[in-house]
Amino acid sequence: MNPIKKRIDSLRSNIDQAAKKNKRSIEDIHLICVTKYAGIEDVVEAVRCGCYQIGENRFQEMRRKYDALQKILPAAQFQKIKWHFIGHLQTNKIKSVLRYASMIQSVDSMKLIESINEQAKKIKGKVDILVQVNISKEESKFGLDAANVDDFLQRLLEYPNLCVKGFMGMAELSDSQDLLREEFQALKQLFDEQNEKLLEKGHARMSVLSMGMTNDYKIAIEEGSNMIRVGSAIFGG
Repeated sequence: MNPIKKRIDSLRSNIDQAAKKNKRSIEDIHLICVTKYAGIEDVVEAVRCGCYQIGENRFQEMRRKYDALQKILPAAQFQKIKWHFIGHLQTNKIKSVLRYASMIQSVDSMKLIESINEQAKKIKGKVDILVQVNISKEESKFGLDAANVDDFLQRLLEYPNLCVKGFMGMAELSDSQDLLREEFQALKQLFDEQNEKLLEKGHARMSVLSMGMTNDYKIAIEEGSNMIRVGSAIFGG
């Protein structure tokens, strides 16, 4: 069996088990295949195994893999792929990213909001975004402080070309399951609280809670995540 397929089968089994602990099914969990360190052949194999949601941290790599997969895969298969930009986004790259990405998961400043809104109007009308929240409170990580999310979200709703789908967060790199659970629980609670406020004001609820990576995705799913971003568990390394 191809090693990529073997890892994906194992990953899906783990996702299914974790989802059941939260009284959900594997169909409720979106797997974002993070291809940051993956070669083109391995990405092609992952897509052939049904991984149609691809996450990239850098625009140059997203464009390179997009162009390569478009040449290699049958058109019907290539068109199923949805590209997610999951890295820190610079304003001068927004126009380029929007030509490829169906979702930007790392929105955390008014400067980004204004630039994405302006470029989305010119290119595609609307773009799906996630608000990145710094749940670990590490200075090395990007994202909003939880205390600032309420005001930020209300201001976001004023921009007609942005569709706020939910939140994204990264837990601390730690061996402590208690700490990881605490951080994921905090983001889930914030997500639920903000959804209640949106509904009270007549807005549609957010549907995406993106949290969990290779080292902690099982805990994240158990704590309410419905989108995980996994790279090395698929590609090795």
